[in-house]
Amino acid sequence: MNKSAELRAKALEIEEKAKQEGRDLTAEENQEIDRLLAEANTAEEQEKAEADKAARTQALEDARRKMAAPQPRPTADAKNVVPGKDDDAKAGSNPLLPDGIAATSGVRDMFAEDLNCGFKSYNEFASVVRGMVLKGGMDDRFDKMATIYGANTIVGEDGGFLIPPNFSNRMYERMMTEIPILADCDKIVLTNGNEITITGVQDHDRNSSTYRYGGIVVYRVAEGDALTLSQLKWRKVKIGLDKVGALCAATNEELADVPGYGDRLLNKMADAVGDFMVEDVMWGNGAGQPLGAWASNACISVAKETGQLADSIDLQNVYKMGDNLWEKSEAKAKFYYNRECRTPLRGLKETVGTGGELVKLFERGAPGSGSPDRLDGYPAYSTEHCEALGDSGDLVLGDMTQYALATKGTPQMAQSMHLYFTSMQQAFRVDFRYGGKPLWDKSLRPRKGASTKRVSPWVKLDERA
Repeated sequence: MNKSAELRAKALEIEEKAKQEGRDLTAEENQEIDRLLAEANTAEEQEKAEADKAARTQALEDARRKMAAPQPRPTADAKNVVPGKDDDAKAGSNPLLPDGIAATSGVRDMFAEDLNCGFKSYNEFASVVRGMVLKGGMDDRFDKMATIYGANTIVGEDGGFLIPPNFSNRMYERMMTEIPILADCDKIVLTNGNEITITGVQDHDRNSSTYRYGGIVVYRVAEGDALTLSQLKWRKVKIGLDKVGALCAATNEELADVPGYGDRLLNKMADAVGDFMVEDVMWGNGAGQPLGAWASNACISVAKETGQLADSIDLQNVYKMGDNLWEKSEAKAKFYYNRECRTPLRGLKETVGTGGELVKLFERGAPGSGSPDRLDGYPAYSTEHCEALGDSGDLVLGDMTQYALATKGTPQMAQSMHLYFTSMQQAFRVDFRYGGKPLWDKSLRPRKGASTKRVSPWVKLDERA
């Protein structure tokens, strides 16, 4: 654990101790908490500066290594790229997708350049742009940006300046860190076009030989007899990209006087876009936006128990959610819950005779450690993207590796002082194109079991009104 996390953990321990003793914090305890949090903020700034320095050193080393040998450039037919896979990579092990279908061939674009384009930090970049606008002239480092973006490093007629790709990548990485919803998705990067179509097989009913293996039927064959022809049954998963964007402004005084203002703004814009994406990927309706995993036909809703009280969570609710999870998702699935659910989850009881015995089905991760909670053995994360306690979707379980998230590069960022020239403010803009859809179009009926039994990578608890 780093120093800033340790200091925050100590502050939380003081607060937790007072709660356990059923009392308010003393004046001395409040002062100690304030001191610890102030020291944690200072330590976090130091840790961030050290991490940025290490990242710059690594980026330069990568640039030297890339420059030592020629790198392949994109071919004329290069279209879509799946990061982390070879150019001719297959779709992966998803049972609903036959091998080799997820993406068309492409080549990653490698830049033998410092992706900070010579700027030590985002703050320095913002200051240089401000100086060029106010005093005129052009900084030589923008020539490096031209080699990456082409000649158009200045955007249109509004005097905006594109931001070096390393800072854009930092935004994208931060977007993935809040909860592992986005990071767990099966990510596809489009470098050309605005949509992608993935071909999959129809194998949603293992009870029927027609769809058990996507249409491949196995027969017992006597010696000399001919095999009966069977054929794969296909379906299309079409994912289109939609654009989201944000615009905000900062005064010249804020940029000049507030330490680290540019980086803080960068982080907040990343938080805003990332939060917007998480909501789409979980609950989007598919109309001009992604189709959310728990809003799709593939999601299974677990009904409340007979006589279950409103706004409650029963032990059987949790057990049945796990029972309806596709078995191959068990190693990757995670629970997500509204924070209002934490108290009833802590009090889950297994009935024994006429009394009740506390079952530790829910275990809290150590505050400040970064470790997730655990529910029925699965990692569990609280998030405000889950519905209010008692509403459908306040507690969900899912394996996001079965969700396809398509993006067009990283967030595109620009800075301009012309838009709010009369009020002496700098405008900061970000836009990003992405789309998403579950790789499953419906839940799966197992080979054996009740006729109504279904399993899926995504399960949610239904309303308890």
